[in-house]
Amino acid sequence: LVPNKIVSGMMTGLNSIQSSNPNAVIKVMEVSDCPQPEESILKVECNLGDIYPIFSQLIPLVYEGLKTNDIKSVREPELVVLFSSQNMGHIIGKGGHKISHIRKSASCFVKAFPNKLQNSEERVLLVRAPVDNIISCLSELYSTVELDTEPYNMFNPADGADMPREFNVGGYQENAEGVETGSTGKKPRAGRINIRLLIPNKVVGGIIGKGGENIKSVRSSCPSATIKVLESPDCPHAEERVL
Repeated sequence: LVPNKIVSGMMTGLNSIQSSNPNAVIKVMEVSDCPQPEESILKVECNLGDIYPIFSQLIPLVYEGLKTNDIKSVREPELVVLFSSQNMGHIIGKGGHKISHIRKSASCFVKAFPNKLQNSEERVLLVRAPVDNIISCLSELYSTVELDTEPYNMFNPADGADMPREFNVGGYQENAEGVETGSTGKKPRAGRINIRLLIPNKVVGGIIGKGGENIKSVRSSCPSATIKVLESPDCPHAEERVL
């Protein structure tokens, strides 16, 4: 999982990595029903022996994109890897034994977020460390953890754009709350609440204002709040919207 705003700057590097590893599949998944998602899925299919040559180039590419786009909390390389909830259980292990072993053996910060991404069975595993340590962590994950390959409901970034993200999910969504999100690293403030208002679609224009001036004014008055009219890409003529 990567922030969508860094994808365009990665494309030349991704094409180069693909050319150097013709037996692998390295691609950014398209989200046809959401032209401007906050996040994108970067898919890598490869053999276990190809992890090092691919990720030794890929991890610095992601890290440079995060730094260039001023994601300030990112001070060392990191990857946000998606696993099914069932496989995350295998990674954590009984009593957290397996994930603790991986942290120690690879010398990585590894966090398995407990809640699922919107409308999916996937959870975030955040891995943060120097490049070779992250590669060691990935190699151990895929070589020693018994991962199921049964199909499951994967995360669609369109759902990430249309549905609020729960606390402690992780990822790069700008309004995600929780610790160690992978982007802002924000900790929830005491007393912070999430209010969802259902409003008639015909009044949305007045709330937003010409050029967004009304909603921008409210945001300026309350800079610590996130105020957003959620899009409905699957139903462009909905009678109601969520604020």
